[in-house]
Amino acid sequence: MLFDANAIFLGNPLRAWLLAFVTALFVYVGMRLLRLVLIRYMSRVTGRTSTYADDVIHEAVMRTKVFFIAFVSLYAGSRVLVTTPDVQKALEFFAVVVITVQLAIWGNTVI
Repeated sequence: MLFDANAIFLGNPLRAWLLAFVTALFVYVGMRLLRLVLIRYMSRVTGRTSTYADDVIHEAVMRTKVFFIAFVSLYAGSRVLVTTPDVQKALEFFAVVVITVQLAIWGNTVI
């Protein structure tokens, strides 16, 4: 047999790794599509209004970085896997760093 879905790799069956990959892929594609839809919608809204708030939201959505979307999707995929406490702590640390950087980029939009 070429592929055994119950084979264990890094403490998780291959079936779990496949589910983690599919989860990460769906979250990534979904967030990219949501970003695209929001940018197009906000482009139309900002053209019709004279308020500053919609301009800021439009700019913030445009400044949502790929590294943020990629990390969120990888984090979502990792939730499917059984991980050690050390791996969980590392993921939480990187989550804080990535979210802080993205929040700083969004906050810079307001200034």
